[in-house]
Amino acid sequence: MLTGWTVDRPQRGGGFKFDENRHEPGTKKVLGKKIKEHGELEGRQVLHMLATNPATARFISRKLAIRFVGDVPPRLS
Repeated sequence: MLTGWTVDRPQRGGGFKFDENRHEPGTKKVLGKKIKEHGELEGRQVLHMLATNPATARFISRKLAIRFVGDVPPRLS
């Protein structure tokens, strides 16, 4: 999904750039869902899926608890 995503002239502080020639064509499967070929939109769709998935929130919350509260956070029921 993220093939073709790059930074335009990173040595000069360039911004995001999508290079269609470096993007892997075809349908892909992520988290059990088929993603049709749509170039840059594929990556944006996957990022949206991750950002709105409750498992992502649990994963990040656990990482933050380990880092800032202690080595072994309590298990959630």
